Formats: sequence, structure tokens, C-alpha cells
Amino acid sequence: MAAGTDDIGPLVERIDTALRTRGTPERAEHEKGYLKSELEHYGTSVPAIRSVAARTDQDASPPLGCSSTRSEPGYSPPGARSPTSTR
Repeated sequence: MAAGTDDIGPLVERIDTALRTRGTPERAEHEKGYLKSELEHYGTSVPAIRSVAARTDQDASPPLGCSSTRSEPGYSPPGARSPTSTR
């Protein structure tokens, strides 16, 4: 599945459904209270979110590039400084 603008709607729907079905109402309520947020929370755990992202990337053609995990060589969390960084 190409991630072009023509088919972004079905891709978003698929991701949304996958995240919703992996969440729990109890976790969603806890997240909402913890974050003091009025946003809708699905109650989906981080490992489940990563699984959905990896599956979405595997199903995409060309790959979207979102299946990196912490255990993969070269993975660097957003905002991380490289050992050679001089910031």
C-alpha cells in the first residue's frame, strides 16, 4: 500500500481502529487523569502502539520508515545528542 495522498484516509482509519482495539477504558481514564487532558485517550500501551506502527510500516509499499525500535542499531530517540555533537 502506497502512502500517497489518495489513500491516506484508509490508512489513518486502519491505524485508528488498530490503536482503539488495543486500548482499555481503564488505561484511557488513567492516562487522561495523569495528563490532566481533555483530549480523547485510547488507553493503548506503548508496546501496542509500536506494534501497530511496525505492522503499518511492513504493510506499506514503499515502507514508511517507522518500524525502528530502541533495539535496532542506529536508533536514536528524537532530540538525542550524538556522541560527537557539540551543542
